[in-house]
Amino acid sequence: VREGVLTAQGSGYFRGEQWTPETLPSLQGITANIGAPILYAGEVYGFLNIDSASDADAFAEDSLEVVRAFAAQAALLLHEANLREQIHLAARADLLTGLPNRRAFTETLEREVSRARRHGEPLSLIVADIRRFKSVNDQLGHPAGDEALTLVARVVRATVRTEDTVFRWGGDEFALLLPRTDAAAAVLVRERLRAALRAAPFTLGPLELNMGIATLAGGQGSGEQLLHEADAAMYREKRGA
Repeated sequence: VREGVLTAQGSGYFRGEQWTPETLPSLQGITANIGAPILYAGEVYGFLNIDSASDADAFAEDSLEVVRAFAAQAALLLHEANLREQIHLAARADLLTGLPNRRAFTETLEREVSRARRHGEPLSLIVADIRRFKSVNDQLGHPAGDEALTLVARVVRATVRTEDTVFRWGGDEFALLLPRTDAAAAVLVRERLRAALRAAPFTLGPLELNMGIATLAGGQGSGEQLLHEADAAMYREKRGA
C-alpha cells in the first residue's frame, strides 16, 4: 500500500494496554508498505512487515513475490522450531499430572543450585510421597491411584508460590524446589501443604504426604547433597509415621 491509504487504515493503536484512538505517529513518515502473514498449514506464526520512508513506488509486484517467498521459508523454520519446542516440553512433562518430570527436575535443580551459589541465597527442597499409597491401589484399583496422584499434584501446585516448581519424581513421589527459601520458611510450606491436603476430599479420606526438607544456605553445597538430605529426611518421617 502507498501513502494516503496508510493513514486511512491507522485509526488507533495500543501502547501497552492503553488504547489511543489516533493515527500511529510513525505512519507519518511511511511512504509505502508491504507485508505478508507467515503461515504454515493455516496457522499464523507471525507477520512480515517492510516500510519505505522515501519512495512511494519502492514496492512492485516482484517485491510482493520476494516477500511471499521469504515468508514461506520463515514459516517452515518457525514450524520446525515450534515442533522442537513441543518435543522438548513433552520429554520433560509427566503425562498423568502435567507436572515437570524427573528429567526436568534434574535440569532445574542444577540451574537453581548455580543461581543460589551465585547470589548467596538459600534454596530449599521438599521431597514427598503419598502415605499408604499402596492401600489406595489395593482397595480401589489403579484408576483411584491415578486420581490420588492428580489430586496431590493439583493441591500442591495451587499451594506454593509461582516461582516454586513442583515435579513428579516418579511413582507416588514428588519434589518441590523452593528458591530463596530458608529452612524455617520451608517448614511453613510443608505445614501449608498438609493443611491443604486435609481440606481436599478423597474417597478414602484426606491424603497425607511423607515429606522431607533440606536447605542449601549461603550458596554452600551441591544439588546431589540437597537431594540426599531431603530424601533421608522423608524416610525418617515415613518410619515414624
